[in-house]
Formats: sequence, C-alpha cells, structure tokens
Amino acid sequence: MKNYFLILLLTLVNFFLPAYAFATRETVIYHDAALGDSYAAVLKEAASTSFTLKGRNDYFISSLAHDASGIEVFAPQALVLRENDDYFWYPQYQATVAIAVAEGIGNITGWKDVLNSENKVALTIRQPFFSYLLMGLTYGLTGKWETQAAITYLQKLQQDGRLLLDNQYGNIAFLHKSPQKVDAPIRIMFDYEIVQLNKAGEKYKIVIPKEGTLTFNKGILSKKPLYFTNKKLAECLIAQGFRPTAALQTLVPDKTSPLYPQDAAYHVATYITDPEEFNDIADNLPPQVRRQVLGMRHFSTADGFEHYLSYYILLALTVLIFAAFIPNVLQQGVRRALIGLCLTIVLFIAIRIMKLGFTPNHDHLIRWCWYSYYLCNDLLGLFLLWTAWATDRPSEDNMPPRW
Repeated sequence: MKNYFLILLLTLVNFFLPAYAFATRETVIYHDAALGDSYAAVLKEAASTSFTLKGRNDYFISSLAHDASGIEVFAPQALVLRENDDYFWYPQYQATVAIAVAEGIGNITGWKDVLNSENKVALTIRQPFFSYLLMGLTYGLTGKWETQAAITYLQKLQQDGRLLLDNQYGNIAFLHKSPQKVDAPIRIMFDYEIVQLNKAGEKYKIVIPKEGTLTFNKGILSKKPLYFTNKKLAECLIAQGFRPTAALQTLVPDKTSPLYPQDAAYHVATYITDPEEFNDIADNLPPQVRRQVLGMRHFSTADGFEHYLSYYILLALTVLIFAAFIPNVLQQGVRRALIGLCLTIVLFIAIRIMKLGFTPNHDHLIRWCWYSYYLCNDLLGLFLLWTAWATDRPSEDNMPPRW
C-alpha cells in the first residue's frame, strides 16, 4: 500500500511542480524584439508600473502560463483569451497589413500590382504574423474570408518562382529548412514593421493596398493591472515610429508620424468584428499553404479537421476490431488482457483528441497529456505481457502473478 501512495505522490509532484518552479513574484513583460527594441523603449518611458521587459522573437503567447505577467499580442488574440481568463488588455498601437516596396520598383498600388509585377515577394512564416498577413490579403482580394483566393494568389507567385518565405526565426517544422532570412524588393508585412526596417537603414515605401486590407490593434495582455501615462504613451509611440490607437491619438491630435502614409490611405483598412471566427479561419491557413502552395503533407493530416477525422476513424476501427475479436477468445485471461489492451488504446486516442483542443496558453495541460502517453505505453506493454502469459494457461488460471 505504501508503494501505491509513493507512486501517487511522485505523479502529483511531476504534474504540479513545474507550475511552481516557473512562478515568480517579478512582473515580467515579454515584447516582440524581432525588429528591435523600439516598443520596449516606449513601455519604459510611459509606464507608471514597475516591470521587467524581455524581448522574444518566437511565438511566446504560452509564456503567460509560465513566468510572464504580460505579453505583446494582437487584439484578436487578446480578445479571445480574455473570454476564458481574467486578463487586462491594453491596446496601444495599430498594425495594418501593407506592402513594402523597395526603391526603383515600378508603380505598386495594391495586391494585383504585386501579382502582375516580375519582382520576388517575401513573406514571413512567423506566427501569428503569417496567418494574419494572409487574412489581410484574403480580405483585400475578396472583401470577406474566402481564403482560397489568398491560396491561389500564393500559388501563382510560387509557380513563377517569386515567392520567398522567411523563416529566420527558427520555424524549421514549417519548411523543413534551417532558419534563414530572405531579401526581396517587395515584402508583405505590417506597416509598423516597414517603419522599423527603414529606421534600421532599409529604404522601403509603405503601400496600403487600394483593394483593401486589415488593421489590428496591438498592445499588452497582462495578468496584473498596469498603469501608463496615456498622453506620454501616445507621444512616445509616435516618436518611436508607431501609430497610436484611435483612443490614444485623440490625446495628441496635432501630432502624427511622418513615417507613415496619410490617414486617407488607411480608409480602405478594416477592423475585424468577430475575433473567434477570425482566429479559427486564420489558424487553418498555414496548413493549406503547406499542401496547396508548397506541395507538402499530401499523405499526412495537415489541419485541425483532418487531425480530428483521422483520430475518430482510428478510434472506430479499434473498437470494431476488438469487438469482433474478443468474443471469439475462449481463454478468460487472454480475453481480459485484450479488453485492457483495447481500453488502453482508446484512452491513448482520447487523450490525443483532447490535446488538440488546447490552445498554446494551456501549456500545463498539454504537458500533462504528453506525460500520460508514457502511462499508456507502459500499460500496453503490461497487457501484451499478460496476453502472452495467459495464452497456454488453463481457462481457470486467468490472473497473472503480481510481479
């Protein structure tokens, strides 16, 4: 009996200790440092709250489950997460899907001009930027969420040998290539990113596509209340090359950044109204690009629907095979072992299905699901051993020894 309590105690420690190991009393805010620390300078200057800033280049929204008290996110991410948890959302600047055009390139005014030009086009695959940029392209081409239009657009660029995907931030799994930065005379990116590139010495023109595009608010999602001097915040954002949100801009109506196009150019940009629907559609775009544009994952599941479908088919086949096979087994011990084997496989599939429903913010639950796989693997071995042991035993000798 003591051994059972010891195993239970070790299991609980294994599950819950990581949460305390990462716990910190320090207020840590993660910001996007891929294009420098301009936004960090804004936060330091305008914040009334004391916190520590850390720059990250990767997809760090799961940091909220670890040591981060707050992170820099887009509004669609923040608004969805706030529905399930008690977070504080501080929108601070605007990010519009735009086209960066290098000097010397012909007249580029919109999405169709990019497609009809002969220049190479670069696009980052860093998430969630990749999905959100493609959603901006989708909306500009169709005025709604018909994502096939964006896929067809990228297919044309790929067929012409003009599509360059930038994976310099280590997204090896997407392209199966080592991280590398690409340069192109035309880039699809957010307008504030173009400004930061220009501040670093590049010479790109910001083009707001005439057909239409999307604008997102961006700011800090925090577990704790943060305080900023709003007027100073707006002034610092403009000074560092950002467009403040509409609410902050009203505090400094006479100040605008000369690094951006005139406000009239942004009249074609639209804000989303349903962040949950938007994220669901955006999440399915990268798998479509991998299969339809890059020609990858033809013989494996590529998106959430296909993952779920494959697991449910496997679950049904498992139950049908064991249901047809077990009644024909006469040896009671073998029958019990096969029932245990079937239940273990069903449990394994059920855990994998459940894991698909967790977001990156549920990092602890995802980790526990991975740990449970070891339990299932051990049980499979034990039930197979039981089956082998009971095969040549008398029917009344159906329970294996405790060893």
